[in-house]
Amino acid sequence: MRLKNKLLSWVFSLFFIPLLIFFALAVSGTYNRYKSNYSLIKEDSIIRLQENYYEKINSIENDAEGFIGSIKAGDSPETINEKINFMKNLNNEYEHIFYIDSYNNTELTDNTDSVELKKLISEIKNESFEFFISNPYLDKASNKYMITFVKKIKISNFEEKIAGITVPQDYFLNAAGTKAESRYYLIKDSGEILATNSPLSGNSFYSLYHMQNNNDLDEVEGNFTVRSNGQNIEFMYKKLEMDKLYIIMEDSRLSFYKNLYSDIFLSLILCIIVSVLVFGIIFFFFYKSVFRLVYKLRQGINRVISLDKSSELIGEYDEPEDIKKKFNSFSDKIHNKVRITAGNIKEIHEKTYELNKSQALNYKILSEEQNKMLLIKEEVRKIINLSETNSDELEKLIKECEHIVKENKNITLMTESLRRSFHKLSDSSVSIEEMIDNINMISDRTNLLSLNARKEAERAAEYGESYQVIAEEIRNLSVLILDISNKAREISHNVIERIAKSNQVMDLTITKINKLQDEIKKIDKNVKFLYENVNLENIEENELNKAFSELEEMIFGTKERLAGNINLISELNILFREIEKINDSLEKRG
Repeated sequence: MRLKNKLLSWVFSLFFIPLLIFFALAVSGTYNRYKSNYSLIKEDSIIRLQENYYEKINSIENDAEGFIGSIKAGDSPETINEKINFMKNLNNEYEHIFYIDSYNNTELTDNTDSVELKKLISEIKNESFEFFISNPYLDKASNKYMITFVKKIKISNFEEKIAGITVPQDYFLNAAGTKAESRYYLIKDSGEILATNSPLSGNSFYSLYHMQNNNDLDEVEGNFTVRSNGQNIEFMYKKLEMDKLYIIMEDSRLSFYKNLYSDIFLSLILCIIVSVLVFGIIFFFFYKSVFRLVYKLRQGINRVISLDKSSELIGEYDEPEDIKKKFNSFSDKIHNKVRITAGNIKEIHEKTYELNKSQALNYKILSEEQNKMLLIKEEVRKIINLSETNSDELEKLIKECEHIVKENKNITLMTESLRRSFHKLSDSSVSIEEMIDNINMISDRTNLLSLNARKEAERAAEYGESYQVIAEEIRNLSVLILDISNKAREISHNVIERIAKSNQVMDLTITKINKLQDEIKKIDKNVKFLYENVNLENIEENELNKAFSELEEMIFGTKERLAGNINLISELNILFREIEKINDSLEKRG
């Protein structure tokens, strides 16, 4: 087998290595030839482009400045329309279109008011000019893209006025020669195309140049892409400066690579054809020798194969020492494999033991969790049974809660009625105060009458004893009236104080009754929840415990509030009794 492999490698080296060397040399020569030709084409295209572009730009700019200056001077007898026609006839290769007021983009035609145009242009005497190229547009009449070269005029930094001339795009950008398949695109810094001499292809290679004032083209570093969608073409760049004009040139790299690949393919076919011809010629002239050589090669290969097979069976070409060394080496390898296998088996046994141990521990934990779950289910079942036995009690409790709510409403209505009665009683007490003031006034006048009677009795001497008796009785009556009025005033004040206190107690009672009513509604809600869920087997134990604890807290708070309300009602009863006593005493003295 070893001899067979040597023969095959010798035949491959003899015939195919020279073929590969020939193919590599052909490809290298073709690439260098195309690369040199491409550099010359590119340099010639740039030179032609600079000459063509700046010559047309200077001519158009001079014509535009002269035309604007003539309109601005206004000393020529020619009208505006005559000047426009004169410029049209001056050069038939381009036409002039003027724009005034860049915001409205107004187009001047033969019907434009010449006075208005002259006025607008005359305002730009002392302002700065700036030359730039506007966006192209499609002229439907000529079906060509037109480019406007304009002067931008700033007037008092308020608005911009522009005027300029428009030329067809293919007027100043023509093919740079017949040697290169280049296309030219005049673009702005925003990536908009200003001019091109042929449609843009999205599958070509491009170079980007910046146009400088010294008629040089400076190539811009960095890659950019082009996206074509019908007539809408967008360029995206990594590095571009503002306020500059750029030109993009589609170079001939695409055709260069196409021709290079075709030449390489032709070189490969040529190499194959040459190889086939060489073998054919050798076979035609030396076929007998070739047959004998092939026959000897086949015999040699068969003998080598037979010798390899017999050596594999009996090992006749190996010495005893070599056989022993090979056997020892093979034995050592087997022992090492066995030793490594034994270590792996031991490690597997240890890991299996740890795995069984962890499984047993997990099984124990799982059993404990299952027992806990069974206990929880039993507790829940007991709670459900207890809830089922207490369902009637819960229903009664619901009815009691509803009854308490109704009673609270009745107490509230009764308290409101008492409040109205107390207000009436307070109004009556005010009337009593007024009556007491009248009684005091009568008492004062009676006392004055008794004093006058006593003075008259003293004047009448023995004839005035009867007057003196009358004066004494009048004085006693005055004292009695004053005493009664003071006691009535005291009673009236007590009644007013009791009424005010009763109003406070009733307000507090109403507030607490409203709170109690809210608590009873919450209790009623929880009781209804328990009553509705008492027969459900899937209710959670935590929900039941939570509901029972909330119900217990609410009932305890409700008991305290009921006790407080009972105390308030007792105080109201005491106040009612005191008011009744005062009322009885007033009726007795009445």
